[in-house]
Amino acid sequence: MTTELDRFRAHGMRILVAAGWAATLGLGALGLVLGADHLALVVAMAAIANAAPTAMVLRRRHDEAARLVTGTLAAVYPALAVFLLKGDPWQMDAHMYFFVALAALVVLCDWRPIALASGLILVHHLLIEAVMPGWVFNGSGNLARVLLHGVAVGLQLAVLGYVT
Repeated sequence: MTTELDRFRAHGMRILVAAGWAATLGLGALGLVLGADHLALVVAMAAIANAAPTAMVLRRRHDEAARLVTGTLAAVYPALAVFLLKGDPWQMDAHMYFFVALAALVVLCDWRPIALASGLILVHHLLIEAVMPGWVFNGSGNLARVLLHGVAVGLQLAVLGYVT
């Protein structure tokens, strides 16, 4: 039996996968404008990230596993944008898309993909801050800023988790 919630989740999956492919094109266009030397890597990683969610949608899956896989896109695409803008004054502004992407996961009507993506974002920022700090923030690393962003992600998780 298909419920209204099932239909809503299936539609949300289709929206997020389409948005992922649109973001892949957007990252490609941005990389071309910037003349980014790592453009091919970013576009390839974006396409690979969206492959499994696309397969889930094509198989008409919207179960918990499918929603979790799709939820990873909220961590991957903004991270790729931040990496693409590495060294650019706009790099810091790209971080706002982590919050946009997390909010978009509400269409799945499930707090678990939001929690997974939030955890991935926090772990990603902490690891990159330790290994390649310039990839997180233009110039140099700043653990206090990473922790501040982590608190913001945690607060957004709390609110979005509550409404889903």
